[in-house]
This record gives sequence, structure tokens and C-alpha cells, in this order.
Amino acid sequence: MKLPLGTLGSNAMLLIITPLRHTFWQLVPLGLAVCFLQLTYSAGFFVTFGDLCGPHTGTIYSFSMLLSFAASIGGQFAIAGLAPNGTDEEYLIVFVLAAALGVTATAVYVLFGTSQRQFWADESLQREPKKNSRREVLKCHL
Repeated sequence: MKLPLGTLGSNAMLLIITPLRHTFWQLVPLGLAVCFLQLTYSAGFFVTFGDLCGPHTGTIYSFSMLLSFAASIGGQFAIAGLAPNGTDEEYLIVFVLAAALGVTATAVYVLFGTSQRQFWADESLQREPKKNSRREVLKCHL
């Protein structure tokens, strides 16, 4: 429950920042957004890819890192395209779009996410590798 609360709270703070005109008052909701994000890490436990994916952890972790790096790099270009002059009105659009993306991702997680190990990650269903004799291995190399 803390994960959706943390992400929704931080996205709400992004929406509160947008109409504020003074930099000092913009820092207050920004600080609260960071506090809400910390709720996602303070649930008393942390589920890892190893818990959910079993033998496929390396593949899933690598794929998720690829997506996060692509989003990090692409986000900078998106912001540059949405706010080329750096005006308050342009950044209003950036904050609203970021909050909408965060709310959408949280809604998908709440509706479809689970903390249970996936059926395809069950180690008992994995095939055992073939054990070749030394003679068969030598035939392959000759």
C-alpha cells in the first residue's frame, strides 16, 4: 500500500508545484514529493527481481536497466522539446505530463501488479541440462 501512496503523493506534489510562481514556495511541494517517494522504500521489506523471477533474474534485471536508461536519456530530450525557452508555462506542461505518466504507471501497478513469484519463474519447472559424457564432448570438439 505504501508504494501506490508514495508515487501518487509525489505526483500530486508535481501538480501542486505548477501554479506556484515563487521559487521558495515551489520548494515546499518538491520536498514533500521526495518524502512521498521515500514511502516506497520504507515498507519494511523490499521485493527484488530474485524473489520474483528466479532463474531469469539476470535477464529481467538487464532489460529493466535498459528501459530505465532509455527513459533517462529520452526524458532529457523530451523536456528540451517541450520547454525550449524554459518559461513557466512550458514547464507547467512538463510537470503535468510527468504527473500524468506517474499516475498512469501507478494505476497499472495497482490493477495488474503482484508480489507473487511468476509461474514462468518457478525453478521446479526448469529443465535439467543434459549431462554429456566425456566421449560425447570430445566428439563435438573434433
